[in-house]
Amino acid sequence: MNKYEEFLMTFDREDRNKALLLINEVLAKNNKNSYYVCERARLYLAMNRLADARTECTKALAIDPKNLQARRTRSYCFFMMKDYKKGLDDINIALKDETPYPVDMNFTGDYENRAKALLLLGKKNEAKKDERYIAADRFLRQAIQAREGAGVEKAIACCDQALALDSTSLRALLFKALCLNNLMRMPECIKVLNRLLSLKPNLVPALYLRADCYRETKQPEKAIADLSKIIEINPPLVMFKYAAHTGRLRDKFTYADDQVVNVADIYFLRANCFATLKKYDLALKDFEKVLELDPKEFKAALGAGEINAELRNYQAALKDYDWALKINPKFWDAYIARSRCYESLHETDKAIADLSHVIGAQPKDAGAFLLRAELYERLKQFKKAIDDYTQVIAIAPADDDAYKSRADIYTKLGDYKKAIADYDAALKLGSEDSEAIKKARARALKLMSAKSH
Repeated sequence: MNKYEEFLMTFDREDRNKALLLINEVLAKNNKNSYYVCERARLYLAMNRLADARTECTKALAIDPKNLQARRTRSYCFFMMKDYKKGLDDINIALKDETPYPVDMNFTGDYENRAKALLLLGKKNEAKKDERYIAADRFLRQAIQAREGAGVEKAIACCDQALALDSTSLRALLFKALCLNNLMRMPECIKVLNRLLSLKPNLVPALYLRADCYRETKQPEKAIADLSKIIEINPPLVMFKYAAHTGRLRDKFTYADDQVVNVADIYFLRANCFATLKKYDLALKDFEKVLELDPKEFKAALGAGEINAELRNYQAALKDYDWALKINPKFWDAYIARSRCYESLHETDKAIADLSHVIGAQPKDAGAFLLRAELYERLKQFKKAIDDYTQVIAIAPADDDAYKSRADIYTKLGDYKKAIADYDAALKLGSEDSEAIKKARARALKLMSAKSH
């Protein structure tokens, strides 16, 4: 997490004094970045430092006159300071293009603020023209509130009501798409995003969400196209508000709404798409780029390792796994992957040691015992394999595969009575492999019968 991302999280927690220190650090290195200057203005506004917020917006606009968020924020400052004419000048420019802001995608209230200012200046007829948009914004606010209360279906209905009043509302289209994505209704989501991107082709959050839909519907080529476009745009931030349960955050089971999605995440997602298509050279380049942008991204090192292992570049894979574990010594998946790599190199003691390390750290993890049991079985260390399968059964008594595997070993060792008991246990648990188990049981029974004669 870089300083700007730390600022976002700190600001979101309402620790505004610390947030100010962080954004000052960011600006000390990027004082000509209009986006970051505008972020300090947004913070000043939250701190009720209207004059400072207005000054920062003016600085941001001097750097980039097209910074619409600076226009919006400064218009609000002017309205609060009762300078309605200047506020209207800014908001009129901003509302020509209502591009959602990555850290606050909706920014509802613009039309209502403009109408109030017009009424205060006695321009009733002009204010009346905004009534339809004000009503649409109200539906959008209801959608936001509904989603926050887990009423995602209701949120979609509210977005539809907003779109009935303003069919080209980028904010309503984006929020509806977000809700559809949250419900994993990906084909519908893609249709909404296609409409949105026809209106605003470079809208980064929309490209991110559509790429996510394409990934989930197994269309990696299309996902790569959208992800590549984001990389070409190279925004300071991809998404923050309402990012929960999208893209990598879904994979991480992260449900907090305010989470950073950055360009490193986009490279990571594209790397996985390239790997799916077996375009391993491109995938490796993207994983390298992730680590360049975020040296602490241990999952990128794991991803690179898995590709190198797939290509049988085992020494390169080991370096990747070692790097992942250097970043995060408790990254158990890397130990497991490295164990497989060591086994491929016939360094079985090291392979066992890695799995044993995971078991020592997580003694209730049936999966780690199962992996070690299978390794011992491949090495024909049957007694140790039986002990581990027994541990699996103790931790996860409903694991029919463990019973079946232990039974197979008992059969090899000629302990047919125990084998039959385990096959029976696996069948009782309703194993999906019941036909194979019945055949194995019949064979064990036949061998036991032959042995007794």
